[in-house]
Amino acid sequence: MRKLTFILGIALTMLAVSCEKTDPDGLWDPIKTDRSMVIMPKAGGRDTIRLLNYSSWWMDQVDVRVNDTTVHHYPDFEGDVHSMQGEWFSLTIPKEHRNLLVIELQENSRPDWPRELNIGVTVGDAFSSVRVLQDAAE
Repeated sequence: MRKLTFILGIALTMLAVSCEKTDPDGLWDPIKTDRSMVIMPKAGGRDTIRLLNYSSWWMDQVDVRVNDTTVHHYPDFEGDVHSMQGEWFSLTIPKEHRNLLVIELQENSRPDWPRELNIGVTVGDAFSSVRVLQDAAE
């Protein structure tokens, strides 16, 4: 009888341990950055966002909005999730500083067409976004 109780005890313990949640879902701290928005002049330029609470991140999706049209861009998940280029923008997470996001915009020469990027970033199961606004030409 003791042997049966011992075996049942071990079996119940193994069952309880196997049902424990061991994956990190929901355990990721929210992404913290030095700021969540960049306002770029119509002349364009370069700016940097810094990731504060993780050592590395990558781009998940970039929504590009010009006038009233939004186009979704996705990185090459088979290759590089640390850079993305468009007709008038370049986004890079440098190899030597994976906690930075470098944003470069060309001049906006279209009158009355402000431009906007909404850059989705992720670290594991934590997601956030960085918004970039650029004024229209006069």
